[in-house]
Order: sequence, then C-alpha cells, then structure tokens
Amino acid sequence: MISFRQKELLASCVLFSTLSLTQTAEAKDVIPAKTKPAPGLSAGAGHKTLLDRLEASVNADTILKSDLTRFKRSVGLRAQIDPLFSGSLLAKKGSASSDKEIIEFLQNEKIITQAFPVGDTEVEQEIRSIQANNKMDRARLKTALTAQGFLFEDYFELIRVSISKKGLIDREIRSKVNISDDDVKNYFYNHYAKNTSAPRAYHIGMISLPISDYKSQNDAYDAATRARNALLAGEAFEEVAKRFNPDNSAGDLGVMTEDQMSEGIREQAKKLKIGEISPVFGGTSARRFMLVKLRDVKSSETDRLEKMKEEIRSQLGTVEYQHQISLWIERKKQASFIHSILTPGDPDGIGPEVTWKAIRSGIQKKTGSLIVCVGSPDPFKKMGIKPLLLKSGSFSRLALESTLKGSNTVALIPAPEKAPKGLHLQGYQSGWSIQAATQMVLAGVGDALVTGPISKERLNLGGFSFPGHTEFLGELCSQHAGRTTRPVMMLANSLLRITLVTTHLAVSNISKSLRSSEIEATLVQTAESLRRFWGIKCPRIAVAALNPHAGEAGKFGNEEIKIIEPAIARTRKKLGSSANIVGPLPADTLFAKHFLAPKKEKYDGVVCMYHDQGLIPVKLLDFYNTVNITLGLPIIRTSVDHGVGFDLVGKNLANPSSLCAAIEMAAQMVKRKKL
Repeated sequence: MISFRQKELLASCVLFSTLSLTQTAEAKDVIPAKTKPAPGLSAGAGHKTLLDRLEASVNADTILKSDLTRFKRSVGLRAQIDPLFSGSLLAKKGSASSDKEIIEFLQNEKIITQAFPVGDTEVEQEIRSIQANNKMDRARLKTALTAQGFLFEDYFELIRVSISKKGLIDREIRSKVNISDDDVKNYFYNHYAKNTSAPRAYHIGMISLPISDYKSQNDAYDAATRARNALLAGEAFEEVAKRFNPDNSAGDLGVMTEDQMSEGIREQAKKLKIGEISPVFGGTSARRFMLVKLRDVKSSETDRLEKMKEEIRSQLGTVEYQHQISLWIERKKQASFIHSILTPGDPDGIGPEVTWKAIRSGIQKKTGSLIVCVGSPDPFKKMGIKPLLLKSGSFSRLALESTLKGSNTVALIPAPEKAPKGLHLQGYQSGWSIQAATQMVLAGVGDALVTGPISKERLNLGGFSFPGHTEFLGELCSQHAGRTTRPVMMLANSLLRITLVTTHLAVSNISKSLRSSEIEATLVQTAESLRRFWGIKCPRIAVAALNPHAGEAGKFGNEEIKIIEPAIARTRKKLGSSANIVGPLPADTLFAKHFLAPKKEKYDGVVCMYHDQGLIPVKLLDFYNTVNITLGLPIIRTSVDHGVGFDLVGKNLANPSSLCAAIEMAAQMVKRKKL
C-alpha cells in the first residue's frame, strides 16, 4: 500500500443527506462525455462521440454516469488518501454501492469544492510535496498507482477534493470541534469499560429541597424544576445549590461508591454522563425533591483510560467532524435551494400551458429552484400531462425536497374540485390557490411566490372581492402580520423598472385618489428595493408627473404643485444621500430620454402615478420578458405581465417567456436577500 502524507487533508467523510441539489434527468437526456478520444481515433467526420448520461447537477456542475464509474474504481484510492472515508459504510461497500448513494456523496463533495475551489497549480504543488516526503519522482508515483489499479488522473482529482475539504475544515469546522476530557471519559466508561466488573466511584453534586420547607409538595417540585432550568441555562452548580439548599451548602457530596449511595441517587448516577444533570426525582416517600450532577467517575481502570485517551479523542473527533460537516452541508443546501410556489392562474387561461412549457424548458435547473404548483389539475390533464399530486396542508422544506427529487413533471397541490354554492368554480380555484400558496411562503415552506394570470372578474365571481393580485396579497400578508401591509406594484425588465402609486383604478378616480403620503411611501419602497434586490447603493429614481407638461405651473392641473412635489421633498429629506430623486417630469419625454440615454445616465427606477402610465412603456420595450413584482410585502412575489389569453387556449401558441423571467427574477431576489 502506498504511504502518502494525507492525514492533514482530513475531512472527507461520507455525507449522506435527505436533501438533494439535483434534478435527475431522464435516461434519454445525454451530453457528450468528459473524455478525450482514444489514441488512434479521430474526433472528426466518421467518429461517433460517445454519449454520457446526465445523472445530477449541483449549480453549474454536472454528475455524469462516467463519474459513478470513476468513483467505483477509485474507492480504494480514496480510502488511502482520506482517513475518514476509509472507515465509512460507502468505503466498505465499495463498488457494490448503489448509484443513489454515490450520487448523493458526489453531490455533497461538489458543494464543498464549489465553496472552496482549488486550481491545478495548487494541486500540483501538493503532489510534489507528497513526492518529496515519500522520496519518489513522478514516474515512480505513477508506477505505484498503476500497480494497484489506479489512474494518476483520478489521484490528481482526489487531491484537489482533499485540499477543498481541508479548506472547509480550517475555515468552517475546526473551531466547532472540541472534545473535552469528560467526553473521553464518558465514551470510555460507556464503551470500553461498560461490561467490566471493576468497581466505580462517583463524584456527586446534589441539590436537595425538603418538602416541609414549602407550602405544598407542588411548590417544592416547582422550586426543584427552577433549579434544574437554571443549571441547564448554564448557571454554575455551586451558585444554584447555595440558592436552593436550605443549609446554603454548595451541594458537593464528594466521591462515593455505589454501596454508599441511597437507592435513588445510585439509580440516577449510573444513568448520567459526566457533567450531566439528572431530572428532578424523589417526592413523598423521600420527603424531598432532589437533582444530582455527576461530576466525575473513578475506577481501577484509570490507567487503561489514560493509555487510551488520545485514541478515544481521535475517534470522537472523527465522528464530530463528520457531524459538523454534515450540518454545514445542510446549511449550504438550505441557503442554495430556492423553492418557488407557483400558481398557474385561471384554469381556463394560458397559465397552465406556460407553466408546463416553463418547467420543460429547464428553468428549475437554470435557477436552482424547485417549483411547486398550486391549482387545478384539470387543465394539465386536458393537455395530456399527469401532474405529480401532492397532499395539501403543511409542507416542510425537507418534505418538499424529498418528494420532488427526480421529478420532471408538474408537481401540484390540487385546488378543490367544487366551489361553494353560487360561486364560479374557476374563479374560486384561482383565489383558493393564491391564498394557499401565499400561506406556504409566509410559513417559510417556499422562498418566493410566482403567479400566473387571473381573470379579475372571475376572481370576484369566485368569492374573492379584490381588484387584482396586488391588493389580494396585501390583505393576506396584513392578516398574517397583524398589521396593515402596503404593497407596491413594480414592472421590470432589462431596460426599465417602474413602480405605481395607484394600481387598478378607473382613470376618472386617479386625481382624487392621489395622496402625498402614498407617493412618499412608494418612493421609499422603490429606493429600498432597488438597494436590497438589485444591489444599487444610491438608486437614481425619476418621478413622472400626472398632467401633460407636468401641469405647466398649474395651467393643466395643480396635482404636481400640491401633491407630488411636497412628497418628493419629504422623501429626499428622509432618504438623504441614499437615493437621487428627480421630478416630477413630463411622462411623454421622461421615457424617451431614459431609453435614448447612455447606460450610466438611465434611471434605475421610475415612479408612475397610475397603471397605464407605467405599463405602456415597460411592455412596449420588452413585452415577453417583463415581470410583475410586488414590493412592500414580507414575501417575494413575481408574476407574468400578461393576461389570461382565453383566445389562445388549446392552440399551443402561448409564450412562456414572461413566466420564465418571473421565476428567474424570483430566484435572483431570493439570492440577493440571503446575501
């Protein structure tokens, strides 16, 4: 066996998990193999490139069928390089390991190598150091590897992985691993000395509360419970004992053999680990309530313990390293995975069609999202699609990931098949789905809400009296938070971002509905969101006027003078140097100048007074990739910018671009929020 200096490159351990960062491809999904043509074969015309099936992906990295083969042939080499892997279940099973086990292991490894990337130069330096320590040149190293059936290329990549894992340990794990002397003693007495007949002596601390010192037995028990809670919270045993023991002692009974203890104390002491506190015990028969702390254990095997101490510490350290790395992996997955809860919208519209097209486009893999839909299964069945039906109710993130792993169809929580009497079925299903999906995101099951198009009229006929998504979501979030939530409607694409002061409102009501406070709130929310979700430190925001020529000093209306300008002045004072607000500007020239201006002079956002003032230019610039975003909510919500398209249903003409853009925007906002 080759002896390499690898023990310092600790850390690999088998990292199994119920979570997964993968979307397993169908067997027909293939990509070119990551191999060079064999010597003598031409990669040109007439040579058929071998295809290598995609098994899984972790962000931009892929796991191929050939990676599983490579893992199986290098198990022995891993065992030599990695001391933790050598004792693992996967190492013992070797090439008999299932593909699922290997894929999960390789996924976890890729998470580590992505977090701690290592270049070829660093790998080469490490291999040269190993050669120097073992006094062998490169040729002898390759010969030694070949003699054991290993490839140098595999060895090179395993060294890369080992360095990445060492980086993880040095920067994230080592400080969390601390094996105390008490841990070593506990392990020794519970494993190596468990069945020996050598007598033991126990160092006991005790707090004793006579029932007669209290008004009732319940009062005495409550006092003992308070004492135990104080100890569990970290308060020193001596201090708690002095406070609760009637003789004001520190509660140290000293070292006692089993035959010197009362039955109750002996029973507790034998169950405790060193440093642990017992539950409250005693009662009427003992005429007191007690709790004990096992301070130490002594026996004639102390010499044996001393000889084994470092070996045990190493064993416990290995286990704790495995545990801490597993926790790190889980945290990384939680931070990386984005769950979009998606409502396809009105069942009779194009929402289900664009939902299916978006999922088939690979948007989940592209954005690192798992998409769970909430809505009626009927439109999918009409398209010949059999949804993966999920049970409604409270989903955990773990349950979602476990359920959806490997799914490449529409995962759907079905809306009710019947509406309450007198209500429009599809309108009721639309509203029910919005409500259920929003509650999931509010509960932390999903990271973002993505919504398809609904019919406002049918939503109302279904029993949900809201003019649109924005107002509906505002009410749901207000109920959840116990306070009024003010949503702000934003439409965004790569060329323009607009927010609205008023939303779904008759044009005749716009002027009398304008409030300085609403304009100010919209400006503040716009600025905060541009900083938070787009990373713009000092956003440049234009404010559109309501009237032609910005009212021209009151000639065409005085809303600018009385309402808009005072709101801008107060917002400038409130935000200071964190935002640059200009306006009110005539809307007819504002958008033209923005579009024609060089990139550095464009506005980061435009605040518009009413619906069509902002939606006409933003949709004109990029209709298919514009996203509707609701700001000011405790959740992230994005949506398509188009309607239900009843006239397109069943013709396979609906364009999924806006929904794909909404899913991608939600993913970007979640990632930015987590930074």
